[in-house]
Amino acid sequence: MNSKNRRCIAVLYPNKPGVTFNFEYYRDHHATLIKRLYGEGIAKIELRRGVATQDNSPVPFIAVINIWIGSQTLFDEAGAKHGATLVEDLNTRLVAGLSGMPALCKYATSKYATPPGDELSVG
Repeated sequence: MNSKNRRCIAVLYPNKPGVTFNFEYYRDHHATLIKRLYGEGIAKIELRRGVATQDNSPVPFIAVINIWIGSQTLFDEAGAKHGATLVEDLNTRLVAGLSGMPALCKYATSKYATPPGDELSVG
């Protein structure tokens, strides 16, 4: 896929009372697991931590993750084969206090290879 027209999945985890997100586990284990299982199907993974708002109110999302697709075909094949493994890891080790899936999981095409903003890139 052309890097100027790369697809991205954005996953947003709500900041609600009792919800925790293990950033170190995501960075050190879950993201590397995704990269290993999906291979060239993933171009880049970005993990962002909600840290501040202009009015000092609680941040709406505790974590935002962008997964940039390298090859749609490889991504789809790996998802069919390994999706359950990732969901299991997510539910048992990564997020606590959140029932169900994240608040938003959006799949979109960007005309930019890398979005602007402060990010921690994994892989």
